[in-house]
Amino acid sequence: NTYSGNTIVNNGVLHLTGNSSIAGSQVLTVNNGGLILDAAYAGNPVINFTNSTLTIPTLGISAYLIGSTENFGGIDTINVTSISRQTSFPAVYPVIKYNTALNGFPSLALGSLPNGFGGFMSNDVANQTIDLVLNSGPLTPVISWNGNVSGNWDTGTLNWLTGAAATNYVDGTIVKFSDLATGTK
Repeated sequence: NTYSGNTIVNNGVLHLTGNSSIAGSQVLTVNNGGLILDAAYAGNPVINFTNSTLTIPTLGISAYLIGSTENFGGIDTINVTSISRQTSFPAVYPVIKYNTALNGFPSLALGSLPNGFGGFMSNDVANQTIDLVLNSGPLTPVISWNGNVSGNWDTGTLNWLTGAAATNYVDGTIVKFSDLATGTK
């Protein structure tokens, strides 16, 4: 469903799912409530948050909430419900994009993160984004195929490298293939 006009949430929660859209709204105001986005929202309205919470499903290469002007007041928080595997820290992800102005950024706080991750919010003035900077949490190692024992990709053969050390494959590990393998390619 779509509509036009201002969107105002007072003491409630607006949850945009699937193909839901408020793209026709010139102003998005959330007072003492919440906005839950299951996908990126890029309507480019003036966005006003006061004592409210923004919840996004995951982090990506582009912002989830895009507006012309972002106004924050009171205590506002951002929650992230899932984070993909990380191979190193720090990791920087844009959450909010403002195209004209940002007001009240110091009132914006990081809420909940999953799986023991830690981080902080940062204003990237050059790119006009509010970013989540992850600085701790579980790391998923990257292993590289070497194939020097055999051509078998299994969980027992030391055909992989982590750095210079031989290792085996474990389900869930991030793998890398390159022309640097010394064994079976």
